Amino acid sequence: IGETKYATLADAIAAAKRNNTVTLLADTRENVTISTPYVTLDLNGHTLNGGTEKGKPALTITARTVTIKDSSEAQTGTIMREDTAENSGVSSHYVIDVQGAGWLTFESGNVTNNSGNTAGKGASLVRVGDDSVDKFPGLNIKGGTFTQDNFIVIKVDRGDLFLNGGTLSSANSYAVENWHRAKIKGGTVNGAVSSWTYSGGSNSTLTISGGTVNGNVLSVNYGSAESKVAKVEITGGTVNGALGTYTYSNDLVPTEETAKATIEVTGGSFDKDPSKYVTEDAKTEKNGDGSFGVSKVYLCKIGDTGYYTMDEAFKAQTASREPI
Repeated sequence: IGETKYATLADAIAAAKRNNTVTLLADTRENVTISTPYVTLDLNGHTLNGGTEKGKPALTITARTVTIKDSSEAQTGTIMREDTAENSGVSSHYVIDVQGAGWLTFESGNVTNNSGNTAGKGASLVRVGDDSVDKFPGLNIKGGTFTQDNFIVIKVDRGDLFLNGGTLSSANSYAVENWHRAKIKGGTVNGAVSSWTYSGGSNSTLTISGGTVNGNVLSVNYGSAESKVAKVEITGGTVNGALGTYTYSNDLVPTEETAKATIEVTGGSFDKDPSKYVTEDAKTEKNGDGSFGVSKVYLCKIGDTGYYTMDEAFKAQTASREPI
């Protein structure tokens, strides 16, 4: 911190004050918690390795406005654990856990683990919130890479995810599994993204307004819970994958019950025809390359400005006095 050096990362984090930057000077094998707000952790090309400690993330965030970045030119800074298929479901755990009032902005660096096995056991790479706790922490990803092939990359239990940049990758699982609120505004997602709900949880909403999703998009009601709805809203961006609404009981079962699971499309580009989920105020057009574009249909216009509803148009007309 500044010119002061510490023997362990935990010591430096404990000493950090508001607005301090803690810079790694070497690789370290620790499990640490940042509970002081407005602290920045600069990986500086080094690795924070949480090992295989049971029940201990490599990094836990409980403070607001924490930032992680990697100032190294080669962008080799990494946060990781050493979980494998063999310890998945036994001692595997999250690499980063954002809890309580925690709010993490991830600007650059790499987060990786190898949790997950063929029995479906494993630990998410990053967890945001805990649905047994009435807190709403958040994660804002602006850059960096998050990679875990055989289990969930980002799981939003109770809180908020904002994906504005970076790359999330999972070859065989969900890149995003949302149980509360998630917004994909930019970046690249390699893997399926989903919004889930269950009887004891919240209604959930996943919004895609930008970026690229290379994977299926699912809305899932776990256990066919009544009075709970999982929702996906697509207003922009690119989706290279299938859209689908489901209930879940030992396996995904397609459903048409919009009170349980919905997908609404009003914009974006798709490699598969999304017409089934396009709302009445939008239209689908097939492009020359075989992709499909969706855009909202204006109801009327004043001059060259279009409006989706008469209410919007009447308010604008009152100010402009031009005809609708």
